[in-house]
Amino acid sequence: MPALQLPRQAEALNRWLADPPARGLLLGAQSAWTEHGADGGGQVWLRMLPELDWPVPQPAACFAETWTLAPDAGRWQGAWRSDLHTLPMASAAVSRIDLRFVLESVPSPERLVSQCARVLRPDGRLLVFGLNPWGVARLRWARHVVRALPCSRVVDLLRGEGLDVVARRTLGPRWRPAAVDVGHGTARTEWGRVAWALLAVRRDIGLTPLRRPAAAWRASPGVPAA
Repeated sequence: MPALQLPRQAEALNRWLADPPARGLLLGAQSAWTEHGADGGGQVWLRMLPELDWPVPQPAACFAETWTLAPDAGRWQGAWRSDLHTLPMASAAVSRIDLRFVLESVPSPERLVSQCARVLRPDGRLLVFGLNPWGVARLRWARHVVRALPCSRVVDLLRGEGLDVVARRTLGPRWRPAAVDVGHGTARTEWGRVAWALLAVRRDIGLTPLRRPAAAWRASPGVPAA
């Protein structure tokens, strides 16, 4: 049953992150990410992290409020407590969402991505980090029964929710732990690196006024002279 698997999955990821080398791998990969394009900030920045104290670089943009969540025993802890698949927020209420290594902790990533798309405002940005199932470090987290999602699957989920994926990269060390480099999502560069990252934007197309068709020309009979 998913409700029984959920706490075990989150706990498995936390056990792996408790290992300093494992935590260092993900933090090193995270630090290699640089965003492209302007982010004008907004009202709310929602951060979903593996731990409440997970380090997150501050963006250049300014936000009125920052809400932080982390999975705990099958529920969110932090700004509120709710089911991991539920975001008790109004639709189109959040300017930016970060999902940093949390899709591995939920039994249905599809439902969480759908909730994120629902609460994201037009032109809002969604940043997703995930473990790379083709990375060398998978041998380490597999012993803790941690599940990794392919980047291509998450791309499909985001596009299925109407989001535009504007950046996609693989991050982290390839073969040497001290070398952190960045790839661009190809099959060649995905092999070996520890993590991947996606940046998506909601593009809501406004209503376009319909142009009235030109009236068809018809010859009208002349008026007879009196």
